[in-house]
Amino acid sequence: MLPLPVQFIMAMVAHAINARMALKLEYLTEEVRVLREVYVEATGRKRRPTRRGFAGVSIGGARVAAQLARRERGCGSLSEAPVGWGV
Repeated sequence: MLPLPVQFIMAMVAHAINARMALKLEYLTEEVRVLREVYVEATGRKRRPTRRGFAGVSIGGARVAAQLARRERGCGSLSEAPVGWGV
């Protein structure tokens, strides 16, 4: 068994790591909440559609908005999209 001062130092380090991870988790959940709000404002939908073509979309909101714009204009894929869109 380790001496009591060493145990105390280890407990303090473990507590500090735990507190830091809890703070990071809190920041991350807040960021997810804000990103969801922005996504709803940008697309008008609460959740991302799971149809084929949307399932592999990256987190980037501009790419999602561009895909939704293409769908609304009747362009189903990138090959059908006009050249000037740059997506």
